[in-house]
Amino acid sequence: MRTRVLLNLEGKHRFVGLLSADRIGALFQYAPEFVAEGLEVSPLSCPLRASVFRGIPGFVSDSLPDGRGNLLLSRRHACEDRRLAEMAVSERLAGIGNQGVGALEFEPETSNPKESCRHDSCNTIDLDAVADGIRAVQADEATDTELDELIRLSGYAGGARPKIVCLVSDDKRLVKPGNAPRPNGAPWIIKFSNLTDPEDSGALEYAVSLLAKSAVILSPTRELAQQIAQDLQNLAQFLPDIKIVCVYGGAGMDKQQRQLKAGCQIVVATPGRLMDHYRHHAIDVSDVKTVVLDEADEMLNMGFYKDVKYIIDLMKHRESLSMFSATISREVLDIGWLYQHNAAEVSVQPVEDSSPKIAQYKLLTTGRDKLADAAQIIIDEGYKRVMIFCNTKYNTGMLANQLARLNFNVDCLHGDLSQAERNRIMTRFKAGEIGRAHV
Repeated sequence: MRTRVLLNLEGKHRFVGLLSADRIGALFQYAPEFVAEGLEVSPLSCPLRASVFRGIPGFVSDSLPDGRGNLLLSRRHACEDRRLAEMAVSERLAGIGNQGVGALEFEPETSNPKESCRHDSCNTIDLDAVADGIRAVQADEATDTELDELIRLSGYAGGARPKIVCLVSDDKRLVKPGNAPRPNGAPWIIKFSNLTDPEDSGALEYAVSLLAKSAVILSPTRELAQQIAQDLQNLAQFLPDIKIVCVYGGAGMDKQQRQLKAGCQIVVATPGRLMDHYRHHAIDVSDVKTVVLDEADEMLNMGFYKDVKYIIDLMKHRESLSMFSATISREVLDIGWLYQHNAAEVSVQPVEDSSPKIAQYKLLTTGRDKLADAAQIIIDEGYKRVMIFCNTKYNTGMLANQLARLNFNVDCLHGDLSQAERNRIMTRFKAGEIGRAHV
C-alpha cells in the first residue's frame, strides 16, 4: 500500500513524497517537485534527493500514534478483531489521514469523514462530554460514537495524558478543527487527567505555570531546596517549556552558573548562594514576578535577614510575596510590614484524619545515661533505621563515635561536610546501607 505524504502549511498543500510500507519493510522517495522547491524537512537524516530512502523517515515516524494515540487506535479496531501490532505502518497513517496534530497529512485516508457544519453550535466542544468519553476509553467502555469523536479531536496524539486539539475563537468558544470555517483565534491543545493523576493535578500544574512567569523560591537549607526543586520538577514534567534550576552552597558554582545563564523560569535557592550568583552577574532578578520564602522563620532566624531583604529589594517588578512559616517571629513580621500590603493570612489547622500515625514518647534521662538509653531503645524496639538529632555539631560527632564503638552502623551528618558528602550519606541512608543507627 502506497501512502502520499503531504505538507499542509497555512492551508497550502505540498506533495512531499511516496511511502511504501508494510510489516516487512519500507521505502520512501521525495516527489520531484518537492525536491525542486528546496524545502528541507529533515536535512540530517533524510535530506532532499531524488533517490529512494530505505526505512520510514523520522519525520513520518514522528506522526505515528503512540501512548494515548495507540490506545484509541486499538479501541477503534477492536470491533474488527484486529491486533494493533498486526497493523502495517501504511494502515496506521491512513487512519490518521488529515487529523494529525502536526503539519503532515496522509493519503489515502480511512479516518472518519468530517461532516461540514453550517452552524457554529455543532462545532462547539463540550469538555464535560469529552472527559466522559476519555474515562470510557480508559475503562474500555467507549461507544463507536465516542471513539470517533475523540479521534477527530485528538488526531491520535500520543503522550502520557489524553489530549484534544481545538481552536479558540475570539469570543472564547472552543471550536472543533475540521471543515468548519476557522474562527479568528488560536489553536490550542487541551490535556485531561489520566487514571493515575491526583484530583488536584490540574490545579497544581496551573499554579506552576503561574510561577513560571519568573519566580524565586528561597529555602534555609540545601536539602530543603533540593526537595522543593524535585517536587516542582515532578509537577512540571508535562510542561517542557518550564525550566527549574536549584542553586545552593557546597556545590560547584560553574555548573549552576551555566544552568542559570541557559535560562529558566523558576529558581530554588538558599539565600547565600543566590547572593553569590548575583555578585558574579550570573543571575538578574529585577524582572522576577513572584518570590516565596519557605520556612521563613527558620531562614530569617539563621541570619539571612539582610540577604533576604536585599534580594527582595532587587526585584523591581515583583507582583507577589508569599511566606510559609510554622511560627510568626519578629523577623517574619518585619518582612511582612516592609513588603506585604493588604496581605491575606492563611492558617492551616491540623486535620486528625490526615495527620501521620506517629507514636510519640518522652523519656527523661541524664547525660551519663543518655548513650545507654539511646542504644537500648534502638535494640529493644528493633528499629532498622534511626535518626538522632543533636543540638550541636560537637555532640553529633561524639554520639556517632560512641555508637560506632558499640558496633552500630552509624554515620554523621552536619553542616561542616561538603555537599557531595552530605548527598552520599543521605543516599546511603535512603538505600538502607546505614543499617541500625544514623546521627
